[in-house]
Amino acid sequence: MNKLTRVLIAAGALVSSTHALALFPQQGMWSIGSELDGKPGRGVQIDRQGGRTLIISYFGYRADGSSMFLQASGALKDGKTFNGELTEFKNGRPLGGSQQSGEVARVVGPVSIEFETVTTGLITLPGEPAQRFSRFQFEEHTVRINGGFEGQVVVTDYFVNAVPAYLGISTRNNDLQILELIRNSDGSTTTCTLTGNLEVAGDGFASNGIAFCDKPNSWAGDRMPYRITDLKVDEYGSFSARLRYGSGGVRYYTASCTAGVVIGSPSRCSPQKYGLDANDLRE
Repeated sequence: MNKLTRVLIAAGALVSSTHALALFPQQGMWSIGSELDGKPGRGVQIDRQGGRTLIISYFGYRADGSSMFLQASGALKDGKTFNGELTEFKNGRPLGGSQQSGEVARVVGPVSIEFETVTTGLITLPGEPAQRFSRFQFEEHTVRINGGFEGQVVVTDYFVNAVPAYLGISTRNNDLQILELIRNSDGSTTTCTLTGNLEVAGDGFASNGIAFCDKPNSWAGDRMPYRITDLKVDEYGSFSARLRYGSGGVRYYTASCTAGVVIGSPSRCSPQKYGLDANDLRE
C-alpha cells in the first residue's frame, strides 16, 4: 500500500467518525453526469435561501430539440435530501414585450437529490436513473489560495475561543501545503505543517493529508490525518476553511490575505492579486 493510499484511507476514516452536519449545497450552476463537454447542454441552477430552502432550476431540451426550463422548490431534509416537483411554465413576459404574468403549463414530474458533499451529489430527474452531478466552476481560482493569510482559528463546533493564526498556503499541480502558525496564550508560537492533495470543489477546494506540529501536545502532534472542506478565498481576499481530524476534532479558519508573517497586524492584499482593480470592488 503506497503512502497516498494510506493517507486517503486514514482521512476517510476520520471523516466517517465525525458527527453528521447539514450539507448546505453551494449555490450556482451544477453539471449533470458526464455531459460536461464544453458544448451547449443542460444543467441545474441551485439557489439556497434561509439555509434549508432550495430553488432548483433545470434548463434542457424537449424531444423536438427546443429548449425548456423547469423549476422546483422545497426544504432540504435530514441535512442532505431534497424532493420536489419539476414544473414548466408558459405565457410569461417575452423579451421586449409588455408586462404579463406566466402560468403553470404542466408538472413534468418528481426530482430528488441526495447531496454527498456541498459540491457533489446524486440527482434523479423524471424518467431517468440517478446520476452524479456537481457544482460547476468557470474560472481558474487556484491563484486565490496561494499566499499568506492572517486571522483566527476556532477549535470547537461553536464559535468561541478564537486563537490568532497565520496561514502560509502554497499549491503545485494537485498538491497543497499549509504552514500554520498559532500564537499561544503564553506568547509562544506553535508551528504546524499540513501536506496533502488538492481537489477542486465548486468555488472552493478540499484536501486529504497529514499534519504535524513542532509541539507534541498540539492538535496534530507528530502525525495526524486530516480532511479539509470548504477551503475558499473570495474576491476580497477573505479565507475560510473547515478541518476535521482524529476522532471528531474540528477547526474552523477565517482569515484575510496579507503579506508576510505579521500575526496581530494584517495588511490586506491589493485587488490586483486576484485580477481585479479598485473599481471592481466599489459599491
